[in-house]
Amino acid sequence: MLALAAVWTAAGAGRRLVAIADLHGDLHAGVRVLKLAGLVDDRQHWAGGDAVLVQTGDIVDRGGEAKQLYELFQRLAAEAAGRGGAVHNLLGNHDIMNMLGDVRYVNKSDYAHFGGAKARARAFSAAGELGQWLRSLPVALRLGDTVFVHAGITPEWAALGIDGINARTRAALGPSAGMSSRSSILGSNGPVRARRGVARRRASVRGGAPVSYTHLRAHETDS
Repeated sequence: MLALAAVWTAAGAGRRLVAIADLHGDLHAGVRVLKLAGLVDDRQHWAGGDAVLVQTGDIVDRGGEAKQLYELFQRLAAEAAGRGGAVHNLLGNHDIMNMLGDVRYVNKSDYAHFGGAKARARAFSAAGELGQWLRSLPVALRLGDTVFVHAGITPEWAALGIDGINARTRAALGPSAGMSSRSSILGSNGPVRARRGVARRRASVRGGAPVSYTHLRAHETDS
């Protein structure tokens, strides 16, 4: 999925915004999308100037090159920051599933790129470099008047505000978290899985209609 728009952020008006979702281990397609959007050059280095890139989660599973995609986005974030741009990664349900050891959808090639199942599990753990980076990422992000999330935000979650949503997610991913708190994140009403009425909810968060957007506006400042 590729979305292009102009966005007003704290850094300035009219900066180009590119949002990309669900790359699912497909490095070739991911790079093609980034090149199509004018964000990387032929050597896969940042070429987007002051553009803002938001990747809304699910880099992993199904395809075999999640490791390369994670590394690409980490590098692009550093390169973009040095050129006045920005790269934001969010967590999706498949990212979280792998952090919690749920590997039902992992491609065999993905294991090989990590050096085997045990090495891959360590990488996604809280002690692994990748796992630590993933645990630093938000589930929800607000830029100007636009809220980004992998799936949807129900009124219950919207009432927490952006900081509250992310704080609840971090707590659920902590070592002492119980099954119920993790289920609330990954459940059908959680921000990385909510599907029912997602189009209406996204519109309300983006466009200023009643509950979700009002609560998010009331609780947070611009990111």
